[in-house]
Amino acid sequence: MTGRVRLAAAWLLVTSLLGVSWLLVRDPPPTQVAGETEAAAEALNAWAGFANTGDLREVGDFFATNGPQFEMLRSEAARIQTGNSYVFELTSAELVAEGIVRGIVTVSRNGEPDQVFRWDIEMVREGHRWKVWTVRTSP
Repeated sequence: MTGRVRLAAAWLLVTSLLGVSWLLVRDPPPTQVAGETEAAAEALNAWAGFANTGDLREVGDFFATNGPQFEMLRSEAARIQTGNSYVFELTSAELVAEGIVRGIVTVSRNGEPDQVFRWDIEMVREGHRWKVWTVRTSP
C-alpha cells in the first residue's frame, strides 16, 4: 500500500469517526411533553376542571384551540353552572393509530349517575405537545 492510499484510508476513517461521534453527542431532538395517551388523560382532567367552572383557560393548554372539540366547549361555557366537581377517568386506553387514543371514559359527579363513553380521542401535535382535536364515539 502506498503512502497516498494509507493517507486516504486514514482520512476516511477519521472523518467517519468524527461523523459518528457528532451524531452521538449532538443535542438530541426535543422530546414531546407526553405521549398521546398521557396527553389525552391530562386533557380529560382539564376537561373536568372546565366542566366544573366553565372557564376555557382550564383547557387552553390541552385542546387545540382551533379544533372542533374546543369550539364545542366554547359554545357550552356560558351554560355551565358550578356544582359538585366532575371527574373524568380514562381507562383501557390504547393507541390505535398515531394521534388516536381509544379508551373508556367515565364521567363522575357526586349525586349523579356515572356516564360511561367509549371514545376515540383524536390528538394533534402542536410543537412538542399532543392536544385534543376532537372526540368521537369509537366502534
